Amino acid sequence: MSTVANGQLKTTVYRIAFLLGSVCLIYYGKSLLIPLVIAALLSLMLHPLQEWLRRKGWRKGWSIAACLLSLILFFGGIAAVVSTQAVKFVQDWPEIQQNINKQVTALEDKVGQLPGFTPGEGSSAGAGNSFPLSINTVRSTLGNTLSIAGNFLLMLVYVVLLLAEKNRLYQFVLRRASDASRSKAQTAINDSRDVAINYLKGRLILIGVLSICYAIGFTVSGIKYGLLLAVLAAILSVIPYLGNIIGGGIALVIVFANGGGTTQMLGIIITMSLVQPLESYVLTPMIFKEQVDINPLSTIISVVGFGLLWGAIGAVVAIPLVAILRVVGEKIEPLQDFAYLLGTK
Repeated sequence: MSTVANGQLKTTVYRIAFLLGSVCLIYYGKSLLIPLVIAALLSLMLHPLQEWLRRKGWRKGWSIAACLLSLILFFGGIAAVVSTQAVKFVQDWPEIQQNINKQVTALEDKVGQLPGFTPGEGSSAGAGNSFPLSINTVRSTLGNTLSIAGNFLLMLVYVVLLLAEKNRLYQFVLRRASDASRSKAQTAINDSRDVAINYLKGRLILIGVLSICYAIGFTVSGIKYGLLLAVLAAILSVIPYLGNIIGGGIALVIVFANGGGTTQMLGIIITMSLVQPLESYVLTPMIFKEQVDINPLSTIISVVGFGLLWGAIGAVVAIPLVAILRVVGEKIEPLQDFAYLLGTK
């Protein structure tokens, strides 16, 4: 084997090893990386507010405190809107259980009337059973709640530290770059920041508009917990292609469990069918324009890939992360072909 071929083989092996090592690091380090990545995206979104406050003469600490307060108020507002109907949903859970039993029994009776179908012994009796809440379920729910609360607090700490040390991180990247590539590194940082900020702002605007559209449709259809379902479906839209399907499916299940009839289910289907083209062909192009510039194939692969590694959070953060990687790749010559593969131009 020639020296050139041997060198190419080693380079290929090193690249494969680096790729596999990165995937392992992303997966096994998710406890550290997930809150850190979310905090980094949120700090980028808060960057313009902090800079505006600094130009107004606010001290660094006060500007960071104001950004943190605005972030807490934002999440608190969402929680307040959702919790009002979520509490009512929990209070109505015994009635919902009875409705589920009635719906399942009626469905079994209809299926049992089909030619050649022999219902299983004791199936109807089993349908009348309630869904007991075991001590293990309570412990699991409490543990998950505490874990989410802990990660949220850790994320807020990361946001504060990233806002406080963003200039140091910026200078670190520039110092690591060579003199010839320093201007490109600076441009890549600025472009990455702009892409993340514009995407996150656009996504929040889109969630707000979709929440209003879904709420109107669900309310007109007379759906109970319409506001809760509307906000949930709008938030799930952050998952490209799959989010709206999941949100509509959850709405249908909850309406079915609550004893809703065919009219309400048709209302959900019609609302989702009307809003989906509006989102795809009007709202998304108008709000995002060419800010993300990722082709559909790269989008779905990145969403599914990060979803497998990080779960639902991975599917949510996949698009801004890949968009940042594309922008950075355009400025680094060995990665420009990969940036072209991810983009649309």
